[in-house]
Amino acid sequence: MVITSLRYGIGQINVWHRKSCSWLNTSERYPAGKLVKHCDTVISQHLFGVPCKLQLETARHFIVAIIRNLDGWHKRSSNYPPTTDNASVLMASPDCFAVVEVHNSHMADSDGKPQRIDSKEATKQWEQLHDSFASKGLNVEVLDAQSSLVDLVFTANPSFIVPLHKHAWQSKMAHNSRRPEVELHSAFFESRGYEIKHLSANTIKCEGHGDGLWHPRRFLLHAAVGQRSDLQAWCEIDEAYPELDILLYELEHPDFYHLDTALACLDEQTALIIESAFTAEGLALVKAAFPEAISLSNNEAYKFAGNAFCADSKHVFIEQGCDDLNSELSTRGFTVCPVATQQFRLSGGSVFCLKQSF
Repeated sequence: MVITSLRYGIGQINVWHRKSCSWLNTSERYPAGKLVKHCDTVISQHLFGVPCKLQLETARHFIVAIIRNLDGWHKRSSNYPPTTDNASVLMASPDCFAVVEVHNSHMADSDGKPQRIDSKEATKQWEQLHDSFASKGLNVEVLDAQSSLVDLVFTANPSFIVPLHKHAWQSKMAHNSRRPEVELHSAFFESRGYEIKHLSANTIKCEGHGDGLWHPRRFLLHAAVGQRSDLQAWCEIDEAYPELDILLYELEHPDFYHLDTALACLDEQTALIIESAFTAEGLALVKAAFPEAISLSNNEAYKFAGNAFCADSKHVFIEQGCDDLNSELSTRGFTVCPVATQQFRLSGGSVFCLKQSF
């Protein structure tokens, strides 16, 4: 049995068992030792029949910091190592973009058939977004279209980029039709000097930055499990970086199938959130992480405002038509950059989905 993490609270020790992907509450089998919430406290306990003595801050290799609720989070975002803003985005040509399979609720029309895309309009919208990124100082790189890869345009998903380390993790896409995109991303990032990292098994689902969002300017990850990404993926990524904590959310709403459709991180204090996408404990956790969070209306949610993108804690690229929200953002000091992504919303994606930040 491999013990890969420990979490602690009053009266119990819980251990994450990687092989079974479950939390095991050892206090049901063994008497609880002195358990407090301070990292400098030495805890003695029998775990699975083996006596162990852990000092939480120094024995970090025993601990995978996957945090599910507010009671288990004893830091705040300002306590984590700082990171710098990404200066580049990777996009992919929309020349072959289409909806040929229904992977989410947005991709089906009223008859349940795949949505029809206006290719000329999609290209126009994509070019507007490309130019909007470039006009605000971002370096924009573009992958060539591939005739068999109709979803390649959604570049947020096939790779997961780790700041401070220049690592690019290969995603494990949930749908077979998208899996060839991963190698294209790996080739691109390897050519830019990134080390390519791999999960331990092909059966582990992980859809990159669709479900993994970095806290602005901090080495703290917001991650989700649900329709597209598995808990084990985040455990393996967390194990690779001793200084990393992950705030974990379970997505509840079928229309908001990726975390990046329900949470847009704008700066260290501010995010756009769709409350109905989160469990009660997840909502409490994300609001603690972003004390100035803005909850989106139903209209804003279905215009994909939760898929907005902010690279520099200043300029917010967001679907056009969210006038009240845009006014609120302007009042708070953000510069709003409205764009049209309606054709891509028919496939379940908007601004954030259409780029990979690095």
